[in-house]
Amino acid sequence: MNDNYLKSLNLEDLQIMRNEIFARYNYIFKSGGEMDTYFKKQSWYIRINKNVDQLLTDIEKVNIKSIRKVEQVKKKEK
Repeated sequence: MNDNYLKSLNLEDLQIMRNEIFARYNYIFKSGGEMDTYFKKQSWYIRINKNVDQLLTDIEKVNIKSIRKVEQVKKKEK
């Protein structure tokens, strides 16, 4: 994942992008939380799994780390 592209996104978009990786594996987000509310509106999303760590590919794990890194930098800049 391109760091320059990630840096061009705002915090909300980064959060959604990171959590969409989990949502694609039907991760159950905190009930009533931001991501739960957001993904419940997506027609493809189904709440099934409490833990999806074993399902993530190596590339997805790297992408999650990259997104989190940019999120942390942007939070410090606020």
